[in-house]
Amino acid sequence: MYLSSLTIHGLSDLPHFTARDLGRTVTIHGPSPAASAVGDGLSLLFGALNEHALRRLLVRWALTPQEDAAEIELDPIPTQATWDDRNRAKDIVSDPTNRRLRVSADIVLDPPMAATLRAAAATEPRLGLSLGGTPTVHIEVGAYFGASWDVLSISVQSVVIGAERFPCAGKERAAWMTSLLSDLGKRFINHDQTRDHARSALDALVSPFEEHHSALVQFEELVGNVRPAQLPTGDACLLADHRPISRLGPGKMRAIHAAASATLHRADIMWMGDPDPWDQALTESDSAPLEQLWTVDKEGIRPDEASGGHRDILSFGASEE
Repeated sequence: MYLSSLTIHGLSDLPHFTARDLGRTVTIHGPSPAASAVGDGLSLLFGALNEHALRRLLVRWALTPQEDAAEIELDPIPTQATWDDRNRAKDIVSDPTNRRLRVSADIVLDPPMAATLRAAAATEPRLGLSLGGTPTVHIEVGAYFGASWDVLSISVQSVVIGAERFPCAGKERAAWMTSLLSDLGKRFINHDQTRDHARSALDALVSPFEEHHSALVQFEELVGNVRPAQLPTGDACLLADHRPISRLGPGKMRAIHAAASATLHRADIMWMGDPDPWDQALTESDSAPLEQLWTVDKEGIRPDEASGGHRDILSFGASEE
């Protein structure tokens, strides 16, 4: 699956952003605060569908120091997050008196996801009618910071498949809809250089599951003679020609870590926040691991041109009396 459009409202660094007719590699002009905010919007979209993605977003926003520091309520997708800090969230929103964020996207489903929905059409006739042509899901999510700035309520506000709108919240949400939303939430990863990529590779190496082994093979085919190993301390490392990959230099090490994120977590869409180090091999090769890669580089979509204005950093947060 991949996004064919993305709209973001309410972030301080990007009050409004809309991009349409997106391809398999999406490049945002940067680096800049506005470019990073596009990554925030993507993370919020999928964080509304997946607990792990939401926890990663809270760390990205520096609202929590680590992923397990927040309390997340689930139903079974996230409905609310709470944390301890009451100051930093004020810098995130463009309007501190409103405290709302909204993200919407058009998601083009892959054939297996479309087939799953068609199977569910036996109990939901409108679903069968909506899946003609290219199966596309339009989804809108909203997030609202509480007045205390230590709680975020998050919800899926609308799901339209084809031209049909379906209930997506509470008791009216069908089981197939819950399954669809949960599946969508698992298809995104925000590449983080601080993640323990070596541990992910080592876990895949020793895993009894075939899909984990296949992911490791895909990683090794992409990066060449690199393998995971366990040090005497129990820590994991990545070796190239039996030496730590740090000996290859920081640029190559970052590229290997990006390949690990793209292959080992079985995601379709990845936000990287840096230039593509693999020259589109992550999306365009015959064995490409991703359906869509979002990068930041010197050329690409200029987010400020579609932002509707940019708040000065000196005016972040509520005014002080």
